[in-house]
Amino acid sequence: VYLSMSSSGFQAPVVFSKCIYRRYLWAGANLMDTEPVSRGRCSSSQPTAAKKKEPKIPDDSWASAPAESMIITPNSVATRGLAAMDPPHILVVEDTTMCWKVLKMSLTKMNCTVDVAEDGTQALEAVTKSIESNHPYQLILMDLRMPNMDGFEATRMLKEVMKYSVPIVALTAETGADVRERCKHIGFDKFVQKPLRGALLKSILDQFCQHVTE
Repeated sequence: VYLSMSSSGFQAPVVFSKCIYRRYLWAGANLMDTEPVSRGRCSSSQPTAAKKKEPKIPDDSWASAPAESMIITPNSVATRGLAAMDPPHILVVEDTTMCWKVLKMSLTKMNCTVDVAEDGTQALEAVTKSIESNHPYQLILMDLRMPNMDGFEATRMLKEVMKYSVPIVALTAETGADVRERCKHIGFDKFVQKPLRGALLKSILDQFCQHVTE
């Protein structure tokens, strides 16, 4: 890459090696503030250690998109009244950090408020607190396999003991018919396999919260 050093008179062009040029472009640096380098000095004599790859959170375009606009429908008003003007309050019960972070980010983009519990015991505490503070949940997304108290027992406690009527959706990577049957018997309102993609998440919000976004 050649850069002219003066607007008047002729001067020999200053030569920048391509790799140095690309390096400064990537960093957003101003090339005119750098010292010229000669050809052949692009590579270092010292061996470069391979960079360790960091684990990536799964990237969904729908999850990283700007926040969507909430649509107030006649159905949502008929079902929730003036509460239809408020964003749905969702409880995510999931022990895997990467999973609940992605799910929380997605729900936030869809104009929901989100609390997170990392096992069934925390879920029961969160539900009790939401009732006492008069800020109830409209939906619970419940993982099945968690430490301390799993999703099966937490949902049984909510449905049978606490008589909790808020919809609870089972989230699991399992596909067996026995798992589905157990969820149905305990009282889950829906059974969904992971990963929970954007279109399905939107349909769940519409089905249980009458919450529509665009």
